[in-house]
Amino acid sequence: MTFSRRALLAASTGTAAAVAAGFMAQPAMAATTLTIKPLAPKAPMLIFGDSYVQGVGATDPTTGADLKTNGWAYKVGPLLNATVTVNGQRGSGYCNPALYGSGGYYDRLTKVTDIYDLIVLQGSSNDDKTTSTGAYIYDDATLRAAIEKALTYAHGKFLRAQLVMLGPCSPSGGGATRANGLLKAAAAAHAIPYIDTIVQKWFVSGDYKLFANQVNGHPNNQGHAHIRSAFYRDYQVLTGSL
Repeated sequence: MTFSRRALLAASTGTAAAVAAGFMAQPAMAATTLTIKPLAPKAPMLIFGDSYVQGVGATDPTTGADLKTNGWAYKVGPLLNATVTVNGQRGSGYCNPALYGSGGYYDRLTKVTDIYDLIVLQGSSNDDKTTSTGAYIYDDATLRAAIEKALTYAHGKFLRAQLVMLGPCSPSGGGATRANGLLKAAAAAHAIPYIDTIVQKWFVSGDYKLFANQVNGHPNNQGHAHIRSAFYRDYQVLTGSL
């Protein structure tokens, strides 16, 4: 992966200027042809998704114990100068139910009651789960219908909010390419900006040792910092500030 030491430093420092500078070393690839309005200072924002939003894989750097609040979604607020609410559930997807019984994305979205100026819908690679024979548990038609149901609901419910979709990624590179394609098509049909992490190569083959928690395969602290920086860069692209 062409990822400079400067960019890694930017990801760890957490300052907006450093992150922007670090990612200037990367290809200036637009996330989408659609745009959003920049958030007002301290504007309410929801980051909604699966375990990557929940912060699985992040740890306390001193003790090594799980510490989900070191995840990217909890750390991106200061970069955006936004008031972020994190709503991530491990195992959840548009089809796949969360491990905690809260259901898939549509069911979980119906429980969101607060008002937001920006809602980021992340994931999910959980929808690309396969059987022992390699067949998808959720076929294309089933996944399309679930995505459509969730997006239609979001459009009708969150009238004030701008919506952005953030595709699935994996610290080992690649990821849920089938789900990514269906999600990207649905985003285009609903005129929702889509951040394609696979096309942008947020992670590539060979990144696993550096960016993955070796116990559970999720992003480690550096991986979450990398996602935070990449998302901030794409937010700047979407708002026309980069």
